[in-house]
Amino acid sequence: MGYTALTRDAVVIVTIFLLVVWFWSTIMTSPDNVSLIRETEEHRRKMGHVTNDLPPNNSSSDATGCSDYRFMPPGTFPYIALASVPGSGNTWVRWLLQSSTGFPAASVYNVQHSTDFRLKKCLPCNGQALVVKNHADIKEPIDGAIIILRNPYSALIAEFNRKKSGTHAGHAPIHLFNNSGTGWRHFVNGMSKRFVSLLELYIHQNKPIHIVFYENLKKGVEWELRKMLQFLKVNINEKRLTCTLSNAEGSNHRSPNSSMTFDPFSMEQRSLIDDIISRMDVLLKDNNLPALPEEYWIYPGPFPR
Repeated sequence: MGYTALTRDAVVIVTIFLLVVWFWSTIMTSPDNVSLIRETEEHRRKMGHVTNDLPPNNSSSDATGCSDYRFMPPGTFPYIALASVPGSGNTWVRWLLQSSTGFPAASVYNVQHSTDFRLKKCLPCNGQALVVKNHADIKEPIDGAIIILRNPYSALIAEFNRKKSGTHAGHAPIHLFNNSGTGWRHFVNGMSKRFVSLLELYIHQNKPIHIVFYENLKKGVEWELRKMLQFLKVNINEKRLTCTLSNAEGSNHRSPNSSMTFDPFSMEQRSLIDDIISRMDVLLKDNNLPALPEEYWIYPGPFPR
């Protein structure tokens, strides 16, 4: 009697086990789930966590402690554009990302930097670099984007300074900002439109986007940098991060060359730029992206010289 009951229980257990196996295999081999599994594996391959413990014999390094880096084999990283309007802090953000991870930035442009890091041109951009500098030249499919936004007033002055001085930390001669000439006026009219077109371009790619506001980065470098690394799904190396934060400004920031201030924007230009800011805000809100910081709605002039 006991033996028969035991046998019956064993049969029930085996039957339940076989039913579970059959049910699970049916679900996992359905066309929809096979497709989902493949998509998940592809996502993990492209956006999976990447170690950033660099071997000393395969990196370019110096004595600063967090300037070593290496380009990875093709296909290591997804193609993440680091996008901005010129003058918005792209150089600084690239330096922060490279220093904190040991993985370099690349660019779709020919760019030479003599300080902090090298910038390698990549076309095609085949996954050797963590991020790829790109303003608005999408020549191949991207997997996502970090978009750096800066108050257009400040970004316009920063880029005009760079163009006219030839360096990221230089100043344009004050007389070049005179609206009676065509240089500054044409520059503002042309460049200001790019703040909206940049957002439109990357939003229309329908890929993951992470917004970085330059103003927030200035106020909280560590917090904003950690959020970028989380978006990139790179394991955070706390030692490298601490090293990076100890020199968070890098060497590409422009310091005021006097205690003087100036205001190069005419009322007509202010009206144009204020409209641009409003359009940026609408684009962000309509696409469930972070709203502009409050300071964008306050005219920031006069500006430090």
